[in-house]
Amino acid sequence: MSLDTRGFVDVLGPIRQQAAWQLDRLQTELAGSLRQLQQLQVDQQAHRQQVEALSAWLRPSATKPFNPTLARQGLAYLAQANRRGEQLQQEIASADAVITQQQAGCRDQQLKLDALERHREEGLHAHGLQQQTQAAFDADADWVTRAEWVKRSSQIDTAGRSRS
Repeated sequence: MSLDTRGFVDVLGPIRQQAAWQLDRLQTELAGSLRQLQQLQVDQQAHRQQVEALSAWLRPSATKPFNPTLARQGLAYLAQANRRGEQLQQEIASADAVITQQQAGCRDQQLKLDALERHREEGLHAHGLQQQTQAAFDADADWVTRAEWVKRSSQIDTAGRSRS
């Protein structure tokens, strides 16, 4: 038998709905941060490959003559690339910290929403018990009324037979 929810008032329903919206917003922000972190990691990998390729190209070899100007420019670029690599690493660490904070916020909000949902379920259960109690009371009252009606009917029937 399904529970009849007519008459049930979830007093915390609006708060529960706001908590659900807040959780959705937090999860959306977390998803954006995760995409940003993923892009930073892709950028970092691409940067590493570029630095490795440039390093390999700048290595002196016996087959090509040494060019001091080109070597100096290459080393300056490698130093700049190293700074960019450190910057990317810092951005990744910062993004990780933000994600950790956002995950904690989502977890906390989910706990709040779960508590509000439990409150609603408990209220529905109490409402169901109240309905069952009322139904039993109504059935008892109906039975007493019918028993009294049958008793009066039989008295009228008996009184009518005895006069004849």
